[in-house]
Amino acid sequence: MRPLLRIRVNRSMTGALICGAALGLTSGVYDICWTLLLLARGASGLEIGISWTLFAVPFVLAARPSGWLADHMDRRVLVLVGIGASTALCASYPFIHNVPALVLLGATEALGFAAAMPAVQSLLSQGSLASEVGRVQGLFATSQTACTAVAAAAAGAAFAVASWLPFVTVAALCALGLAVATAVWWTVPGRVDRSASSPSTPSAGARPVVTPPQVAVAVPVAVSVADAVGVSVDVQ
Repeated sequence: MRPLLRIRVNRSMTGALICGAALGLTSGVYDICWTLLLLARGASGLEIGISWTLFAVPFVLAARPSGWLADHMDRRVLVLVGIGASTALCASYPFIHNVPALVLLGATEALGFAAAMPAVQSLLSQGSLASEVGRVQGLFATSQTACTAVAAAAAGAAFAVASWLPFVTVAALCALGLAVATAVWWTVPGRVDRSASSPSTPSAGARPVVTPPQVAVAVPVAVSVADAVGVSVDVQ
């Protein structure tokens, strides 16, 4: 059994952890400040509910296409573009005063999140041993959730000072994280290696090798003459 905290650190995993932390920071700010921002812009309860619903819908619709993109495109580009677009929108929200525009931009941002998640998860486990993939995933979840908690704890107080402060601060931190992730991933292959052979399947003309079934043969036990005439005897 391998020690719990012993994990092989590689550049692919390091960049993914940084991006996971960036996603956690933005999630923490949105959890606390998005509703507060919409209320400050005069949104109704219905509009706030619609905004959260529209933010969730792209995750449902784009999950499978995003996974396909992660298998066929450069995953580094998907992550950096998706989180980069989210960072730019995060910084711009406090300066937009139109509620429908905020709702639609929030739904658009969710597409970037949805496109980035399968790609960053793929990069996270790239280069890791099969015996440590679960621990790597747990480390990613821990870093993302911890950043969400920290951002949520500070976002409310920052919003009370100025409505733009939590959004712009987190956007700046995410931009810095993306710059570091870009440098870390610079030499990391971003595409799936198609030359690696998948599990072989029998060709069309090949005849399958059939292993003859093994038949259990009952070996008769020698019966004494006494058995034949009905006398009970002990068989050793």
